[in-house]
Amino acid sequence: MKRRLFAAFAIGVLVGSGLVTWWVGGKIDYLMSHNERLQGELDTKETQLRTMEESLKTQQKYVVSDMQIHIRFKNEKDEDEFTKMSLEKKVGDMLSDIWGKEVNTLDPILIANIVHNRKVIVEDTTYTLTVTRGPLISEKVMMFVEVEKSSEREQSEQ
Repeated sequence: MKRRLFAAFAIGVLVGSGLVTWWVGGKIDYLMSHNERLQGELDTKETQLRTMEESLKTQQKYVVSDMQIHIRFKNEKDEDEFTKMSLEKKVGDMLSDIWGKEVNTLDPILIANIVHNRKVIVEDTTYTLTVTRGPLISEKVMMFVEVEKSSEREQSEQ
């Protein structure tokens, strides 16, 4: 009797392990084929990504992201730091529309003409702006401006 019970138990274990092996084997086959399919999709996407990145490098558009205004006073006696900062801000405000624009769409002559020969008032004093060197345009726009205090007669006319 013990032998029969042991034999039935052994047969049950063998049949059970065979069924579990068959079931787990099917799952493993499914997961391996699914993994291979996903790996193929990943390789395809990586190739597409590399191609797109290379394409973007060659077609990259540069936009204005920085601006430097260099102010120089014609008469050094007129120079003071507060006035210089105020003039830099006013010139920057005049050029604010070019922020974020594509560099290759900007015309340096038009940009210089926005500032050239303009009269600006700072603390009840009128200054005439003269662009001394055309603006240097890249991602950073640099403009060099000479400032001259307007004569007393011109100020009283305004």
